Amino acid sequence: MRLFFCLLLGLFFCRAIVLGQNSVQQRFSGQLSAMQAWSPQQGAAHFSAGRYLPNYFAARSWDSSRQALHLEAALNVSAYASYPAGSSAASIRPYRFWLRYTAPNLELRLGLQKIDFGSAQLLRPLQWFHQIDPRDPLALTNGVYAFLGRYYFKQNANLWLWALYGNSQQRGFDLLKTEGGRPEFGGRFQLPLPKGELALSYHYRWAQSDSSLAYLFNMGPLPEHRWSLDGKWDLGAGIWLEAVQIYRPQGLGPFRAVQQLNLGLDYTFALGNGLNCSAEYLFLGYGQELFRPALSAHSLAVQTNYPLGLYDQFSLIYIQSFGGQIGGQLSYSHQFKYLSAYLIGGYNPRVGSLNVQQNDLSQQFLGWSLRLVLAYNY
Repeated sequence: MRLFFCLLLGLFFCRAIVLGQNSVQQRFSGQLSAMQAWSPQQGAAHFSAGRYLPNYFAARSWDSSRQALHLEAALNVSAYASYPAGSSAASIRPYRFWLRYTAPNLELRLGLQKIDFGSAQLLRPLQWFHQIDPRDPLALTNGVYAFLGRYYFKQNANLWLWALYGNSQQRGFDLLKTEGGRPEFGGRFQLPLPKGELALSYHYRWAQSDSSLAYLFNMGPLPEHRWSLDGKWDLGAGIWLEAVQIYRPQGLGPFRAVQQLNLGLDYTFALGNGLNCSAEYLFLGYGQELFRPALSAHSLAVQTNYPLGLYDQFSLIYIQSFGGQIGGQLSYSHQFKYLSAYLIGGYNPRVGSLNVQQNDLSQQFLGWSLRLVLAYNY
């Protein structure tokens, strides 16, 4: 079904090319990356991985009406091996495949795509449609099969509407997977304000009650409503908030209602080449009624970045739950002309979770680990 959908998008774009009179702009690009990780706390275990993301982009425009069609297609070709455990795997999956139509004040995009909004950088309640790990220097994430429409009003206010289908994976802070055979839909309105912006979002989906919380009874697919308020402002220091309310009318024990709140700030100090520091506080509350959490968790995250020059940078990420768990990483990066190199030392808690979503290759060991990541872009 998904293959048929991708082929249909490609045929539609080819038809638009044939019917058009102007030339089509095309671009081939990609990223080839490799990672070697080592963990002294797991018997000197090693993890080797490689990934190739070939990308094709084409655009066809009509200058007289300021309309255009864009097509992007990318694959995710990856392989890994872990030793001395001896496990290995390889896969080829679609990474992006979407068709976009643009006109004055309007954008319509259909296909496998990345949908991202919100202001938080590390602990992100609004990570509804992707799995970006802040500790991954390449910021890779799987896409979702969706239709996305955006309309831009005067003074930069904008309206988003979306519909998703066929996406069953957990994303961000999801406790439950999505029922893949049912559609999801929602929208967002962003309003510019003096020195900032404010936005309201809503999303509706059907969740699988038996996917993650195995100790609860299987109630079948559960309807789920999400509301959010988020904003950011530049007041000398940058400040932001993300507040999310999740409600499942049919109930799910103490997880029927969920509250998520992120408060953050950042500031660049005039020290040397400029020391950028940001901090975020995250509150998670769970209960059977709205705004009355019976269970709660709190986390704090700090990130600092210091450029040594145009091509070298140090970065530190520190995350701590108020229950005492800590994690984080220190990294050094160097940018060559086409190659990026990252040397990363970090610590993952050996028990439990710090509520940070991980992608499939970025974090493989509990405890201490050392990673070398190379990425070649062309």
